[in-house]
Parts: sequence; C-alpha cells; structure tokens
Amino acid sequence: MEKMNAEDYKLDRLNYGDAWNAGYSFGENLEDSFSFDSLFSDASAGKDFAEGLTDYDISPFDESMLGSTDKNTKATADNTEKISDSMSASEEDLKYLRDIAERETVNRFTTARLDLNFQTENHINSDLDLDGVCDYMVDRTYQSMLAMAEGVH
Repeated sequence: MEKMNAEDYKLDRLNYGDAWNAGYSFGENLEDSFSFDSLFSDASAGKDFAEGLTDYDISPFDESMLGSTDKNTKATADNTEKISDSMSASEEDLKYLRDIAERETVNRFTTARLDLNFQTENHINSDLDLDGVCDYMVDRTYQSMLAMAEGVH
C-alpha cells in the first residue's frame, strides 16, 4: 500500500489577515480621491430637478381611486378606539383576578386548621416525666404552627 500525503487533502483556507491588509490598502487613500462638495453643485446653480415631470400621466390616481381613503382611515381609527376600550376592560379584569388571588392566598393562611392527634402510651412515674411530655407537646405544636405559617402544610 502506498503512503498517503496529507497535503493532498488539505483545504486551502482564506488568510483573513491578508484579506484585511488588502482591503485596508485599497481604501487607505480612497477618502482623498473624491469630495462631497460637488455632489449637489447643480442644485446650487438653480437647476430645476422637477423639470420634465409633467410628461407623466397621473390620471390613474384621480379621486375615483382615492375617494374611499377617508372612509377607510376613519374605520381604522374607530377600530383602534375599540381596541383601546377593550384593553382598559382587560386591565380591570386583571385587577379583579389579582384581588381574587390575593384573597385566596390570605384565606389559605388565616383558615389553616391545626389538628392535634395524640396517640401515645406513656408510663409516667413522676412529675419530672410529666413535665417532659408537656414540654415536648408544646414544642411540637409550636413547630407545626410555624410550618403552616410558612406554607409547608
């Protein structure tokens, strides 16, 4: 098998640095080769640029073609006014929906129910044991109320 030459499969890529330099060299002195001062020199000499425009036929644009423009413009303005009115109604609807959502959120926290359900079998032998049970119930009840206030229920 003969050895392959990788250069045969190499892509000839564009050298962007050379392209940049060529473009810069081309445009380097281009600014000095023309002037905008003479661009409108005919206008300053009083030349009439509208000369010869009367040769064109403008009869297709007579009143019969443009006659309904005012009616169409009025219809567009009326439709725009209707859209504006419907948008103000939408803003009222959004305010109403926001109030309902706020009320439901407040109700969720003010009407939270705390159910205490104790099912224990305790062997209490002294007052010290009873104090520990009561402290534990108070602590757990307090923790449950805090969890409900944070919405973790």
